[in-house]
Amino acid sequence: EDIAFSCIFVVVSLLLLRKNALLLLKRPATLFVMLFLLAVLISLSFSQDLQKSLSEFYKYATYFLAFFAVSSFDAQERKCLLKILILSCALVSFYALRWLIGGLFSTLDYHHHYGTTEGFAVEYLSRGRAFVPFPTPSGLAGYLILFAPLSATLLLETEKNCRLPLLKRTIKNSLLLLAVMLIYLALLATQSIGGFLSLA
Repeated sequence: EDIAFSCIFVVVSLLLLRKNALLLLKRPATLFVMLFLLAVLISLSFSQDLQKSLSEFYKYATYFLAFFAVSSFDAQERKCLLKILILSCALVSFYALRWLIGGLFSTLDYHHHYGTTEGFAVEYLSRGRAFVPFPTPSGLAGYLILFAPLSATLLLETEKNCRLPLLKRTIKNSLLLLAVMLIYLALLATQSIGGFLSLA
């Protein structure tokens, strides 16, 4: 599934790159990225397990193509991408909060019903921290702190630039406000001190 998703991602990135490929080739940073990828390919040729190394190389290719695709965007496309990323983060936050409220206690009841009251799983779940769909609360917090300041800044910027009355302005930005609230609530629900310190 990861390889299939990465292949789709690579194709989409190449389609996005098509219009601005020549402009990107003229940038100095492009040379360094190309040299890095060349170094990775050379190191692959000396690998003792070539098949395993090649199976990991697609990750590098995916990340760098995504970097190039985004760097070729104009201001309008970047703002659109930012809104999509914030929306996806809000959906992840909603999923994490939904599982914390609806799934955590039923999972604990399941463990208690089958007598697995001891052990790591029960102790881990008993902490009552949001972590789904990540394996740890710190992982979820690390993801959320990437978008928490961005979402709040975008909301404040939209409010500032909007000339509508306050009531209409709030209605207009209700979706973005809901996204900001979900992200910050999920971040609080992780109870991750490292996440809070990183955000600060």
